[in-house]
Amino acid sequence: MEKTTGIVMKVSKKVTILYTESGDYLEIKTPKATPTLGQVLDIELPVHKPLSHRLLKFGSIAAILLLALSLSVFNLVSGS
Repeated sequence: MEKTTGIVMKVSKKVTILYTESGDYLEIKTPKATPTLGQVLDIELPVHKPLSHRLLKFGSIAAILLLALSLSVFNLVSGS
């Protein structure tokens, strides 16, 4: 996990908005100890995993089968 530092810009019951050192705004879940405005927080950014190749492969196969099925049904319904 990657660590970053941010200044608290807005706090609500559910989310806290931070202004990070890289100049981005980041929305995180509000910690149990509610931070104050202007407080500097060190947080760990979650690492997003890319789509697995297996999911991508099965999704592609499902899309191709759905397209072929819909074209064959359209051909039968439209008539000769």
